[in-house]
Amino acid sequence: MNNDTISVHSPVDGTTVGTVPVASRSDVEQAASRARAAQHAWSKVPLQERCAILHRVKNGLLEQADEICEQLNAEQGKPHLEALLHEVMNLSGLIDYFASNAERILSPQPIPLHLFKHRASYIHWQPRGLIGVIGPWNFPMMICNGPAAVALLAGNGVIIKPSEYTPLIQDLARDIFIRGGVPEDLIQVVHGRGETGEAVVDNVDMIEFTGSVATGRKIAARCGERLIPCVAELGGKAPALVLDDANLDRTAAALAWGAYANCGQVCASVERALVHRSVLPALLDKLLPRVRALHTGPSVHADQLQMGPLNNQRQMDHVQRMVDDAVQKGAK
Repeated sequence: MNNDTISVHSPVDGTTVGTVPVASRSDVEQAASRARAAQHAWSKVPLQERCAILHRVKNGLLEQADEICEQLNAEQGKPHLEALLHEVMNLSGLIDYFASNAERILSPQPIPLHLFKHRASYIHWQPRGLIGVIGPWNFPMMICNGPAAVALLAGNGVIIKPSEYTPLIQDLARDIFIRGGVPEDLIQVVHGRGETGEAVVDNVDMIEFTGSVATGRKIAARCGERLIPCVAELGGKAPALVLDDANLDRTAAALAWGAYANCGQVCASVERALVHRSVLPALLDKLLPRVRALHTGPSVHADQLQMGPLNNQRQMDHVQRMVDDAVQKGAK
């Protein structure tokens, strides 16, 4: 057993909000073994019953929405409204959709064979086994548990390694899944850093990873060595294109939201705006007041709180380096 722990600090004021134990490779192997044993029984549970259980999980998320939002504010920094809309409601909607449509999605699909009219072929979907989910700190509730819910609906077991910056919310999420009826051993959570994530990759049948390009390359390479599927959702450089016939009021509102939601910590965030010269002055006149009006603060329910903080010091240092570099090169 590893005696190492991770202290979780609030990005709002730096206070310690909790600690979690770091899972060793042996801990991960044991968690994977428990999930595999539970998955054999779970795969035999009728699909309709699995869907009913996930509907109860969705209801549990909605019933505990305030608690979830408070936890997200404490360790991720999200304002209450962002936590509610971007995490709780998005995750609830995703579970509701797939639990309501799983029978259609997972039904056998006929394959037409035009040369053999007297024969019939079908694709039958089967559980893959144990799915590993390695999630990020920017949307820790949604991105860790969306893939987990879909994997469970399809009859799989799940082992989740959340970010070391936002691990506490995943323990709460697991409790909600279990209270909804998901077998306790079927959904495992292991905390840690890179070494724990490596152990997860080595003990599952498929990986769902969301994070940096550098880590994604390492995980994809290891999955290739093991010949297991890997879904990697990595960073982006999303531009907004503003043409000369754009509705500038709507554009200014969209740019302010797209760039500053979750303090810009979104893989699809608006990182650049390419604006036609003819409308640039008018757009700036509408955009700058919106940006200057943004407020931040520690209260999770303050009406004026529109933007939370950057999540951690490493991210803060990274942003500061980019700003300093841009200013040195002539940016205004």
